[in-house]
Amino acid sequence: MTDEAPAGSPGINAPPRRKVLLPDPCAMVIFGAFGDLTKRLVVPALYNLACTNLLPEHFALIGVDLAGGNAQSWATHLHDMLKSFIGSTAAEFAIDAIDEAVWDRLVGQMSYIQGDLTTPELYRRIGAGLEAANAQHGVMGNAIFYLAIADRFFGEV
Repeated sequence: MTDEAPAGSPGINAPPRRKVLLPDPCAMVIFGAFGDLTKRLVVPALYNLACTNLLPEHFALIGVDLAGGNAQSWATHLHDMLKSFIGSTAAEFAIDAIDEAVWDRLVGQMSYIQGDLTTPELYRRIGAGLEAANAQHGVMGNAIFYLAIADRFFGEV
């Protein structure tokens, strides 16, 4: 398949397609893990990246929130939200089905840290979580911090 229109057709010339480069290993820390932004937009986007093999091979997802829970309860909460998108044309994320193998692979990369954003102890636990992600998933010390929290907490974080 070429990027040019067939001869004789009034097509649009597009630049040549670039080879997709896989991102570097990394851990993603989501502050506000149980929040609306995370479940409606961030995790569905990560699920889409996982479905298209565009997440790094060495990837870890660390959820941080004040809500009590653990990695399994967080994953169940997110899976329930994904299920609510099936067949919904009104949702931000429309899917026909959840690829459970892809979802299970993503869940295997997830961990959860419960705590208060205003306490130094939480950040020590996040540091330990990042060290564990490096040891378990080989993220090479790379981290992305996503603030899915109220803007009044940005300075604190």
